Amino acid sequence: MIESSGEDILLLRRKFLIQSLKATGLCACLLSTSLLSSCEWYWEKTIVPIGITKEINVTDETGLQKIGFGIMKAYKDVNLGVPVFIVKTTDTTFTCFSSLCTHESCFGDKLYVKPGRGTIVCGCHNSEFNAMTDGKPFPGSPAEKPLKQYQTSYDIQTKILLIMF
Repeated sequence: MIESSGEDILLLRRKFLIQSLKATGLCACLLSTSLLSSCEWYWEKTIVPIGITKEINVTDETGLQKIGFGIMKAYKDVNLGVPVFIVKTTDTTFTCFSSLCTHESCFGDKLYVKPGRGTIVCGCHNSEFNAMTDGKPFPGSPAEKPLKQYQTSYDIQTKILLIMF
């Protein structure tokens, strides 16, 4: 039988506890990283239309009368309840983007359309997105990914804009 002193046993216990804590910390770090990335993946990859269409009578919306201007609308049953921006890009075309910033997930009244510029700005960290085309952030913005975009269709005769979610 090997005899150990009380100090040897304490050293072994201390080493065991330190290694256990390191392993637990590593596991916690890996788990939280995978959870965060799965949330981001879910939001970014859920581009599949859910089959809901919303109608907007453009003549009733003063914010949609001029090119480069836009409005924010909230619908509980689409876009996870997060409001969307609708921006007039030409006399007959409109874009629609989620108001969830791709930088640090600010949304709603933290974002706004710069009047006449066709730019969506996030007031949290000053990310700016091109609302006239693809929702991509402008160079120098903290955001690196474009805003989630929804398909639109405008009927010139009826002045009805359809947004497909």
